[in-house]
Amino acid sequence: MKMTDLGQTWERETVATGASKEKYYPTIYLNKKQMKAAGLTSKEVGTELIMHAKVRIRSMSDSVNGDGSLDLEVVEASFDEAGKDTAKIMYGDEA
Repeated sequence: MKMTDLGQTWERETVATGASKEKYYPTIYLNKKQMKAAGLTSKEVGTELIMHAKVRIRSMSDSVNGDGSLDLEVVEASFDEAGKDTAKIMYGDEA
């Protein structure tokens, strides 16, 4: 299954820098016990990993303006280093 980029770009005005475009991604918080169970205690910030996960939809919401959100619980997960071979498997020949 091909992976999809979930990042969103919003323009923000700041007094110091003017308009800036930053890309934001959904995040997952793990405590120390969860990091140890997933084998992630020795990873450095910025390391890219491939995550395989079983999730459960916890809640969904819709708004009047057509926007909405989805809350997922991560039930099980495994992590692999995101090397070139892994990227080729996940993204095809684009990697």
